[in-house]
Parts: sequence; C-alpha cells; structure tokens
Amino acid sequence: MVIFMRIKRAVLLITIGLCLLLPGCSTSQDSLKEMARFEMQYYNQARPMMDRILSLYNELHNEKISLQQYQAELIVMKEPARKLNKEYQNALKKHQLLKEDEKSQLYVDGLYYGHYLVLEPYGYIVLMKDAKAIEEIDNIHEIMMLTRERKVTMFENACSRLIEDT
Repeated sequence: MVIFMRIKRAVLLITIGLCLLLPGCSTSQDSLKEMARFEMQYYNQARPMMDRILSLYNELHNEKISLQQYQAELIVMKEPARKLNKEYQNALKKHQLLKEDEKSQLYVDGLYYGHYLVLEPYGYIVLMKDAKAIEEIDNIHEIMMLTRERKVTMFENACSRLIEDT
C-alpha cells in the first residue's frame, strides 16, 4: 500500500511538473487571460445596450423624448438584457478563477469589474423602468454613474494588458 501511494505521488508530481513546462497547460496567467477574453466577449455585447440606455437618458434630459417614451424604450430593451444576463451567469459557472487568481493585481485592478459591467444594463433597466419622475431617474442615474467610467477604464486596461500579452 505504501509503494502504491509513493507511485501515485510521483506520478502526480511529474504531471504537475510537465504542466508547468509544456505549452497549453494552464497557469495562473493563462486562466486570467482566458477570463479576460470571456469577460470581454460579454462586455462587448453589454456595451451597446448601455450606450443606448445612456443615449436615451440624454434624450430624456434634453427633452427630445418624454418620460413615458424613455420607459417604453427601456421595456423593449429589458428582455435582451435579461437574456444576456442569464447567458452570462450560466457561462460564468464554467469560467471560475482560483482564489489565488482573484488576488492577482490585474484582477483586482480591473478584470474584477467585468462582471459588474456585463450585468449593468439589466440592473439599470430594472431600477429605471418604474421611476415616477425625472428627478427619481436623475438620482438613480447619478448613483449608478458615480464610478462607472473608472470601472470601464480599469476593466478595459486590465483586459488589454492580459490579452495583448499572448
């Protein structure tokens, strides 16, 4: 039994050693790159939705559309945003990072925000669709936009550094 355990341990150590040496075996950096590609794929689907939402907000503020038109447009966008959220959440189950990867500087400094940015359009729509007054919309919008630009910049920078490093 002891010999079997030693052989099993030796095989495991050799396998780990080969994985570190052979191309194609996953390393922490590889898993971060894969996560960056994954997050960027979904972010690129969410970004046009959020751009449209922000455009509608500006149209509402510039009195080009009414509150009712604004909310009607959001309702039209709700189902595609919900579907993207659901698809993303299901796919995310297959793209989990190890705890050590989540401590990586590139993850902490930006990749972390991908999740927020992909879910943002649906969250925005849900919060805004039942607002009773433009002032209420302004308050919600201000809170949601408070750190958005910083999150977008940090996320895009982290992804480009990870993806371009291939």
